[in-house]
Amino acid sequence: MKKCVCVFLFVLVTVTLISFVGCKHDGDPEPANFVGEWRSTDGSATVTMDDGKFTTAMGGSGLKGTYTVDGNTATTSKVQIPGEQTVSVSFTMKMVDGNDVMKLTVPAKLTGDKPFDMTFVKKSTTKPDLTGTWTGKVDLDGKGTLGEVRIVFTGNTATLTMGGKTFEDTVEQEGNFFSLVEFGITGMISASGKAYIADGSVFTKQ
Repeated sequence: MKKCVCVFLFVLVTVTLISFVGCKHDGDPEPANFVGEWRSTDGSATVTMDDGKFTTAMGGSGLKGTYTVDGNTATTSKVQIPGEQTVSVSFTMKMVDGNDVMKLTVPAKLTGDKPFDMTFVKKSTTKPDLTGTWTGKVDLDGKGTLGEVRIVFTGNTATLTMGGKTFEDTVEQEGNFFSLVEFGITGMISASGKAYIADGSVFTKQ
């Protein structure tokens, strides 16, 4: 009887270990895939991430370090930010649209005020077709008053309609990054087909 109990316990422990260590449960989310080259929606910064290491380029200067991934969030090692006083900070990046768009939080320690988010989209050499009508909600007065803005792209021309007025501008495009020259509007097209604008708004094609 004692031998049977021992065998039963051994089998029970083995099955338990296999269940929790050797098998992936269907409900477990896959870690977000941050590997790739990313560009900010305002075009000012790039981040390259690969195999736990990252490098950045912004305004002629750069940073490098390591990062770890937990679910849909990546956290960098502490990096030294030069200035009047060198500041040591780490950054967090959260995936918000598949594995194609992430929000990088600039900590308050750097801003001297409140943290803010920068949106990055994976760079692509492919030029998405902008032709058509795009709409999005935009802060029209800088005070949180949202209004719908419509942009119609035709060739290298964009026609904007906002606040009952219509304007025209020239469009430049480099891969999935685009800019409206006179208005200074810049954005990135994600793999899901959304246009992420530098002011934080998101446009969808109708």
